[in-house]
Amino acid sequence: MEILDGLEESYMEHKKLNEDEAGYGQYIFEFANQWADLMESELDQITDKNSRIEFLKQNAEELAKKTPHYDGLSGYQYDCAIHVLVSYWKYGVELRCGLMN
Repeated sequence: MEILDGLEESYMEHKKLNEDEAGYGQYIFEFANQWADLMESELDQITDKNSRIEFLKQNAEELAKKTPHYDGLSGYQYDCAIHVLVSYWKYGVELRCGLMN
């Protein structure tokens, strides 16, 4: 998962704040990273922003289901992972647009 330039420290602080004994918060970040990695490999090949949005609109949710952590996620954790990606990931804006349409 490629973090937006300048937000690396903020991302790490956010991640650290979500560490807990039960692993609930860490699971969100692990899932977000796995999901981003799956999407990134495709998105890096698409140069047009609108085409990336369309790709995410068509494929983001299916790719989420292919991550090892998907089956153990609650709906709240899934929503939190989306928030993490929208806030810190290099394709976060495109993801937000793709999921909102």
